[in-house]
Amino acid sequence: MKTIRISDTTLKNAEAVSFREKIEIAKTLDRIGVDVIEMPPFHGKKAEELLLHTVLPLMKNATISVMPEANEASVKAAAAAMNGKGRLHIAVPTSPVQMEYHSHKKPAAMLELVDALVRLAASLAKDVEFTALDATRAEPEFLRQVLKTAVDAGAATVTVCDTVGTMIPDECVCFLASLKED
Repeated sequence: MKTIRISDTTLKNAEAVSFREKIEIAKTLDRIGVDVIEMPPFHGKKAEELLLHTVLPLMKNATISVMPEANEASVKAAAAAMNGKGRLHIAVPTSPVQMEYHSHKKPAAMLELVDALVRLAASLAKDVEFTALDATRAEPEFLRQVLKTAVDAGAATVTVCDTVGTMIPDECVCFLASLKED
């Protein structure tokens, strides 16, 4: 039998939700059996730190996943706010368009960034996830390289995203199967 893990993005996408409501949502998600609760993006603000300090001790089953910005200072700040608990989640764009326009990086520089950030995250947290954003539009060979780099640097979980939502389910199955073959 295969294991299915549920990762919930309610809090990650909840912009107009109060602090108290975020805590209640996290507690409810933990109670109903969600495996991973993705928190709002971490920018090092005091309110974000306070939310983590409040939510992390309340979790009985779920793992709290925190996505810092794609730089070393943010990874360090997120790890410090998590105080050895939860999951650090490193996410970077992998398609040529997003690498160029969002990160202003070429593929070689992106590989170096992934290696450095995942390696740093793995040195600061027991659980590290790497997400290849816009993976379905990435060059296949580069995507394989970036995923291997992330795993070799310490990522225990990898996620590939169809960020723009262009694949239909059958295409997605073929895409994931081609990645799994390597």
